[in-house]
Amino acid sequence: MSFYQINFHKQEENGRIWTRKYHAFAAFLEHREPDRPFVLAGFSQGAKAVVELLKIMPEDAAEYLVAAYVLGYKVTPSDVLASDNIRAAEGASDTGVTVCYNSVSDIRYIQPIIAAPCAMCINPVNWRTDDVPATLQDTITVRVSPEHHVLVLDGYSGAGYEPILGFLNVGDFHGSEPWLYQECLRENIRTRIAAFYESRKEHLCEHCRANLVNDGHHRRAL
Repeated sequence: MSFYQINFHKQEENGRIWTRKYHAFAAFLEHREPDRPFVLAGFSQGAKAVVELLKIMPEDAAEYLVAAYVLGYKVTPSDVLASDNIRAAEGASDTGVTVCYNSVSDIRYIQPIIAAPCAMCINPVNWRTDDVPATLQDTITVRVSPEHHVLVLDGYSGAGYEPILGFLNVGDFHGSEPWLYQECLRENIRTRIAAFYESRKEHLCEHCRANLVNDGHHRRAL
């Protein structure tokens, strides 16, 4: 019995929406060139899907995971224990890791449904996991709360995002998670791809080598 049959049967309990996500990922793996690296990213429910996909990802695919980005959702301690594929990012260029964060104006606005308990958090502006602050867009201060594994922001109101279900986007910045840090994330994906290729350049398949572009600052996969 294949990996996909085993795990899709297990996931039927999660309903049709989740089943479609697992089948879509299976199709991606089946059509992906075996030696070509990839990135997983999701926001909110999509981020939850990323966590679940990491748990069932086969070892031969996980070997080529550049990074998984879990934006606006939690990675719980039990999630970490459930799979060796889930390892917290510790800097800007480590690979095979999970990037996770949730943003709030104050820790009292942490929403358990999306942000607690959480086992990891990294600052997407300075790529640190301690409480050293970083400045975003000149006016926003972003720092990690190592105790609560969330980002605490100062100088940002999130006023452009309406409350969701009466409690999200109320003191937290759930609706803005991907967009607020989009430039940081875009550059970081490039950085991690370059780091992945650099660490494995002697073992890359011919196709992957041909699809590297060197612009003097980073390499990217086409």
